[in-house]
Amino acid sequence: NSFTAVAPASLTVAPTGPTTSTAPVISGTTTPGATVVITGPGPATLCTATADASGVFSCSVTVPAGPNTVTVTACTTGGCSTTTTSFTAVDPPTVAILSPATNGTATTTPTVSGTATPLASVTVLGPNSQSCVTTASSSGTYACASLTFAAGPNSVTAIASNAGGTSMPVVNSFTAIAPCTTPTMGGTATLSGGNSLTLCSPTNGGNINLTGQTGTVIRWETSTNNGGTWTPITSTAGLTTYSFTNAANQQQYRAVVNNGGSCADATAVPLTITTSASACSADCNYNAAVITK
Repeated sequence: NSFTAVAPASLTVAPTGPTTSTAPVISGTTTPGATVVITGPGPATLCTATADASGVFSCSVTVPAGPNTVTVTACTTGGCSTTTTSFTAVDPPTVAILSPATNGTATTTPTVSGTATPLASVTVLGPNSQSCVTTASSSGTYACASLTFAAGPNSVTAIASNAGGTSMPVVNSFTAIAPCTTPTMGGTATLSGGNSLTLCSPTNGGNINLTGQTGTVIRWETSTNNGGTWTPITSTAGLTTYSFTNAANQQQYRAVVNNGGSCADATAVPLTITTSASACSADCNYNAAVITK
């Protein structure tokens, strides 16, 4: 009898590295046409493949996070060869942006910060192809301060990656506010006709002018308790002259001003109105009569 002796399948498994994802690709070379079975952890079969004409095989398997050892067996009619490969599988990372807060405000050069899987690589993406790459700390925090945003509505994106894969992108939308280059000045509120003018009580009226301000009037306010509390006056935004009627004695008026960007509000030096009944003009009405003897 004549026959052909066939040697057992050869087998070489490519290293996966010390850490990998929970869905690693196990690959290598064996005898062309060999059947490759990958099992583990334990006896569970993860994948069965056939080596191609060049003897190459590749299988994507799913394993739990943590240390793993899988067994690779390649068989032909001449016999089987077996080897193992060990690695630590890690889950894909997570990432979150904490600042700027979603729908919040920030400067045009904010520090973008948040949390991510410890030691993951974090890429932060801004406008005009800007990017910042950093590594999350061992406690799972990261920060990037190199991005610049135009004043107005903006968004920022963060993506984390490690041996376990890449996270889903997270996006926070916020409004960037321009820096305050010239601080707001509230100016002074003055009465047309002079601040020392005494008005009629209870019926009076007049104009209050704002001068010396830096910025735009966002509202006028009034107080009847010597500035203890101030009540906003509606529909007064943008007015540098406010017309009042029937002010009480010692009632006060002031403007609130802002110079835009991140500038703080400033209030004008208030005007105090003085009223008195003695300041009212006389109103004499009489009927003409005929005097006879």
